[in-house]
Amino acid sequence: MNKGKPYEDLASSFLQKNNYKILAKNFSCFYGEIDIIAYKNKNLIAVEVKGGKNPFYKINKSKMEKIIKTLHFFISQNKISYESIRIDAIFIQDLQGRTIIEHIENITI
Repeated sequence: MNKGKPYEDLASSFLQKNNYKILAKNFSCFYGEIDIIAYKNKNLIAVEVKGGKNPFYKINKSKMEKIIKTLHFFISQNKISYESIRIDAIFIQDLQGRTIIEHIENITI
């Protein structure tokens, strides 16, 4: 079972409520895996979702490189018109019974 699925489902709902179109969830190939691939305002976006305690420390340079290669593979397999690509992160925490969702656009390491 995918431990991150509940967080990915929350992130997908959050993105859709904010006018993102979800193109793929859990897209994987030999390069790696992308939690969510979305589209908004002619931007193609790979979204990495992290949840739990201190989710901010769970994305590193190696993970970013895999996401970039995987996104380029996705682009090569799908005919999508876009003006730019970026990588976003969605961090989800449960704090004292409240769910906190933080969306950071265009992350870099």
